[in-house]
Amino acid sequence: MKRRLTAVAACVIVVPVLVLMAAQPAAAQGSAEKLQGKWDLDVKKTVKEAGADAAELGPLAEGTFKMSIEFGAEGKMTVTMTFAGQAQSQTGKWKADEEKKDSVTISIVMDENKDKTEKAKITLLDMGGAIKIEPQEVEGPVKPPTFYLTKVKADEPKKNTDSPEK
Repeated sequence: MKRRLTAVAACVIVVPVLVLMAAQPAAAQGSAEKLQGKWDLDVKKTVKEAGADAAELGPLAEGTFKMSIEFGAEGKMTVTMTFAGQAQSQTGKWKADEEKKDSVTISIVMDENKDKTEKAKITLLDMGGAIKIEPQEVEGPVKPPTFYLTKVKADEPKKNTDSPEK
């Protein structure tokens, strides 16, 4: 009899706790957290969205330029660019300045040029499977293009987005 009461008491306490835990929404992942991981340049989309300005993209429009960006934990980042078969990587730091539901504005300081802070607005697309990077507060006569990148998934082979559509 005592065991049955203990089992009933356990059910009376445990079941409501489990129901309450299940009813709690999972912690939402912020836009900045969704950036973490590796992203590859989607050449086709970048060239397509550039429209008439695509001719100004040079090697990118020709398909001889590749780029990947890895946003790591603790604000670390690596940008790897390949042009005509020659790869070059740069490391730096990033931090979220302004975060909204589907976008985040970040500050970037590359290790090679620690005196210069660049800003970019990053918009999450395709439920976080792609991003659009728009450089902000750019000095100089030529405004850099808006880049489109797709998230690299570790368990999936990389899709070919290296050649612009003709």
